[in-house]
Amino acid sequence: TLLKVLGKVFRPTAGTVSIEGRVMSTANMAVGMEAEATGIENITTRGLLLGMRLHEIRDHIDEIADFTELGDYLSMPLRIYSTGMLTRLAFATVTAMEADVLLMDEVIGTGDSAFMEKAEKRLKEFMNRSRILVIASHSDHVIRSLCNKAALLSHGCLLHFGDVEAVMRTYTA
Repeated sequence: TLLKVLGKVFRPTAGTVSIEGRVMSTANMAVGMEAEATGIENITTRGLLLGMRLHEIRDHIDEIADFTELGDYLSMPLRIYSTGMLTRLAFATVTAMEADVLLMDEVIGTGDSAFMEKAEKRLKEFMNRSRILVIASHSDHVIRSLCNKAALLSHGCLLHFGDVEAVMRTYTA
């Protein structure tokens, strides 16, 4: 819910939200994906829908294609892709963008361990180019490896905010 409020999908029921800069969300990986279009065509369409300029997409298309490891599948229609392939394509496109705030509901969870390592490295690179990552996760490893602050929420109420280890202790207790 917090990610949807920050992504302007929902309005807050109380209080206000103020965000400065370009916000990207990976909450709905299927947004902008067309089943009959190829992977390459979908990179362009999704990039445009996410606010990239055509020249930005062209500058990044080879790098996005390489990251996905989809090879010849990129010239085939998405209707033949597995869920994992779609996720790789969407993740690669989003993380190629320049954004101030990235909203994620869990980290990409598709692929073998080598791809997962590659995805985590790419996410860290994206974070270095961005100002803020807001991630919803139940994974201690993900939180500890990607976050410098944490918030513990329960039924819409903020129970604890601050240092990751302090919040993790509160969660565990």
